[in-house]
Amino acid sequence: MKYSFLFLGFVLILLFACKEKKDNDQTIPNAFQDTKDMSDWSSLKRGYLNIVDQLYDDLCEKDDELKKIEEGIKAAIENDQIKTEKLKLFFSDNENYYLTALSMAEQMTDSIMKKDVMQKLNSDREQFLNVHGSSKLFLDHLQKKSEELNNLHIALKIKQTMPEIRKYQSSFRSDSTLLTTVIKEYDSILQSIQTKIKE
Repeated sequence: MKYSFLFLGFVLILLFACKEKKDNDQTIPNAFQDTKDMSDWSSLKRGYLNIVDQLYDDLCEKDDELKKIEEGIKAAIENDQIKTEKLKLFFSDNENYYLTALSMAEQMTDSIMKKDVMQKLNSDREQFLNVHGSSKLFLDHLQKKSEELNNLHIALKIKQTMPEIRKYQSSFRSDSTLLTTVIKEYDSILQSIQTKIKE
């Protein structure tokens, strides 16, 4: 029971020691504005989010040009998905068939029959690609465009948010005296626990 009180006291000391009110500062990006204190555990969820995306979303709210770019990216991706979904599935199903059939043919023990079946499969596959080759090239081209868009999008987000993180860095002032106080409180409670253990 006494240990429970000691532990509770230890936790309360930490919470009060770490509690520091922070007023909303217009020089600090919204993604870093935190009106909660350390005693509110839900405030820790911020650490699990993509901070680059948060900063970029804040910028998009203020910048009409960025907002328009994001709307264009979203529309292009949605349009790609809607118009290519059936075609991608068609090629995927066919490729799956030939790979599965060839794998099954490899299991055949009759070498003559196996050779004949595999030749027919490969011939049929080549014929399929000849007939639908232009569509496959179209999908490959779209895939490259999608990758290029993704690369540029990431570069844009990072380049646009770097000034924001610098702004946050320059606005932060560290007070080492607060840490010294916390260390002393740690020492005090540790000493109490050690004394109690030796009894």
